[in-house]
Amino acid sequence: MKKLVILGIDHGHCQAIINASAERNDVELVAIAQETAPFANEMAANLGVKEYRDYRECLTIEAPDIVGVAMYNGARAKWITESLSRNIAVISDKPICTTKEGLADIRAAQAATDTPLCMMLTERCNASFVAIRKAVQDGRIGKVVGVEATRYYALNPANRPWWMFKTKAYGGPAVDILIHDYDLARWITGREWNSPTISQYRITKDYNIDDGATLVSDEDGVAIRLGMYWQSPCGHHSRFTVYGTKGYVELNTAFGNSPILIDDKGNRTDLPCSDVSSFASLFFAGLAGEECFPITAVESMEVMANLL
Repeated sequence: MKKLVILGIDHGHCQAIINASAERNDVELVAIAQETAPFANEMAANLGVKEYRDYRECLTIEAPDIVGVAMYNGARAKWITESLSRNIAVISDKPICTTKEGLADIRAAQAATDTPLCMMLTERCNASFVAIRKAVQDGRIGKVVGVEATRYYALNPANRPWWMFKTKAYGGPAVDILIHDYDLARWITGREWNSPTISQYRITKDYNIDDGATLVSDEDGVAIRLGMYWQSPCGHHSRFTVYGTKGYVELNTAFGNSPILIDDKGNRTDLPCSDVSSFASLFFAGLAGEECFPITAVESMEVMANLL
């Protein structure tokens, strides 16, 4: 039986890790740690596990096999590095770090131990994007010529945690939000954009947060254009499009969650979607040797490197 601890509950992805572990008969959640308020005492009590308010103490006393990391963005690199150095497998919310120095520490620890590390780029397990990837890789839009995506989100500052309004704690919308579409573009097309130009900027002075971000690149004649805006007056909306020489595929949540293909004659086809296992479930299956990991340690670090 592998022992799992959760370090940090600042992001809701901790619950996805907990839920997936509960489906396994070879993983046991033994503790939850949270160093900043609100603490994890209520969650730990509800789950019948130990609660800690010191991450190092939790790692030392519990000596886990697996760590789920979901404290605020800016604190993750330190504890991912510490866990990998102890040869503890890590599944972490994105981003795994917010600075180049943090990434260098993670790289060194992972290289020294070759311990599994998966950053939770959960859109890889979104059935719509799985369908888009299949269409692209099957050649249904011909040669890929570009990728465009936009995320238009509601900030709702009253409902956001304190750390989102602290630059060092948050890291910005590029590593927090754009990271999804950047990873999807690479994963879906099989192409690399290793030198993107990234801009983060403040639209309003009302809140201490960069509330806009863009990523652009043109490498080998294939363009990528990504945008993220915290300015939606109501709800979250997104669009993701891959253009090719024979048509394009798109998911536009304004019109539902069904991806479409427009072929070279202008005909529209709804792409079929199949059930997909959750990211955390695939991580645990990967540890057991039952499936491939949803993302490798190397991929996780490459994605981060190009966004910092």
